[in-house]
Formats: sequence, C-alpha cells, structure tokens
Amino acid sequence: MKKLIFALCGVALCFAVGCRDSQTDHGHSRDGENAHSHETAHGHDHNPPHGGTPVIVAEDKFHLELVLDASAGKMQAYVLDGHLEGYVQVPGSSFVLVAKLSGGTEQLAFQRAPEPASGNVPAKSALFEAQADWLKTAKEFDGNIPAITLNGTTFTNISFSFPKGSKHVH
Repeated sequence: MKKLIFALCGVALCFAVGCRDSQTDHGHSRDGENAHSHETAHGHDHNPPHGGTPVIVAEDKFHLELVLDASAGKMQAYVLDGHLEGYVQVPGSSFVLVAKLSGGTEQLAFQRAPEPASGNVPAKSALFEAQADWLKTAKEFDGNIPAITLNGTTFTNISFSFPKGSKHVH
C-alpha cells in the first residue's frame, strides 16, 4: 500500500511540474498573449537571434529582424514572434522598406527567400530578402514599411531607426 501511495505522489508531482512548465516560457505564454513575468516588467530585453535590427510590427505578435550583409548589398528580414524567440512562417507576403538616408530616399523590395537546398520558393516562409547596391555603404537610416501582411492581417506605417530598431514598451 505504501508503494502505491508513493507512486501516486510521484506521478502527481511530475504532473504538477510538467503542467507549470508547459504553460509559460520565461513568463511568456505559448499562445503569444501578454503574460509577462516580473522580470519582463522591469526591463527584460528580447534580443534578435541573428544579432540584427529588431523591428516591432505588432507588440507581442510579430517582429521583423533585419540582418544586413553590406559586402553583398543584401538584407534579410526574419519574421519572428512578439518576443523574438520563434520563427513565424507566413504565406506569400512581399513588402517594401523605404529608407531615408542623408542623401535621399531609397527602397528595398523584400521577397520570400528560396530554400537553400532546392532553390524553390516555399509557399510559407519566415525569411525574406532584398538586394540593392546602396546597402553596401548605408550605415544608418530611418526606415518605414508602408504595409506588410502577416498571417492575414495587414499592418501599416511601421517606422524604425536602423540599426537601432524599435524597442519594446512595457
């Protein structure tokens, strides 16, 4: 009888610990809702996984991480969740970035990136790319994305500073 009680207590303890861990991750709920921990409420920063520029598209829903390869004149845009922790695969969306430089205004047209192994452009992707010669010399600019559609919702007038990006406001 003691063995049965001990086994049931062990199962209950494992279940309790497992349930707690499955509902949150560092104070953030898995479904993307705003469930910030005490740590987050006091300035916990979310850092982009590739060391790029974080751009808030919709607070706690989507971010773009802009990664510049100046030598190639190429910029990549990763679609990430609201906490910069996971990639978000979105259906065929392209978008334009307007950059205000000291010498004028330039545009970048982002398209879904092809898969490296096959070269095929997937129906859904978290990676978009753009190429332009002016990226080879641009160190900073004020950026604006007039419109971007992510998972069926269109977001407009997304402004940021490159390379600083936009910051979370909690």
